[in-house]
Amino acid sequence: MSIMNKPGKLIIDGNVGENWRVFRREFDEYINASGLENAEDERKLTLLLNFAGTDAQEILDNSDLDTEDKKIFDIVLKFFEDRFVVKTNETLLRFTFFSRSQRENESFEEFYNALQKLAEGCEFDNQKNFLLRDQIVIGIQNQKLREEFLKIPQLSLETAVERCRTSEAVREQARKRAAEEKIADAENFTDDTWTASHADARCDFRKKKTPAEFNGGSAFY
Repeated sequence: MSIMNKPGKLIIDGNVGENWRVFRREFDEYINASGLENAEDERKLTLLLNFAGTDAQEILDNSDLDTEDKKIFDIVLKFFEDRFVVKTNETLLRFTFFSRSQRENESFEEFYNALQKLAEGCEFDNQKNFLLRDQIVIGIQNQKLREEFLKIPQLSLETAVERCRTSEAVREQARKRAAEEKIADAENFTDDTWTASHADARCDFRKKKTPAEFNGGSAFY
C-alpha cells in the first residue's frame, strides 16, 4: 500500500496566491488519491481546514459567510479561492516586465531580482527562462557585454547571469583598486615631501641672476 503525502500547511503571508495554488493542488491530489471525491461535505471540510491550519480557520470564522454556507465544501473552497487568488492584469504585468531596464547605479543582482519578481505574475510557464535571458540582454547597461551576448548562438540564462555577475565583480575590484591607489598616493605626499619640493624651488630661485648682474654689474639703489 502506497503512502499518500498530506498537503503542507497553507502559509498566509508572502505570495499568498502562489501558496494557495500549491496547497490547493496538494489537497486535490490527496482527496483524489484517498477516494474522497464524493465524500460528505463535513468530512472534506474537516480535512481542508485541518490541513490549511488555524490561520485559515480564523479567516473563515471571521468572514461574512452565512453559518450554513460555512458548512458547504464548495462554497468554502470558493471563498478561499476568491480571498487568496488576486486576479491580475497579465497584459500590464508583461508590459512592465518587457519595459524594465537596468537603472543607473543599480547592480546587476538588483536588476535580475526585479525581473524575476516581475515574471512571477506573467504566466510565462516554460518560456520564463528564455524571456528572462532576453530581457537581461536587452536591459543591461553594459553595451560591450550585450554585444558579446548577441554573438552567442545558444545563450542560456545561466550563462548570461554568471557572465554579468563576473563582469560586475571585475569592474568593482578595479574601482576599489584605483581608489586604494589614489589614497596611497595621497598618504605618501608627506610634509617632508612638501618641504623638499619647496627647498628645491628656493635653490632654483637663488641661482637666478640679480638685477645688478642683468645690468653689467651695476646696481640701481
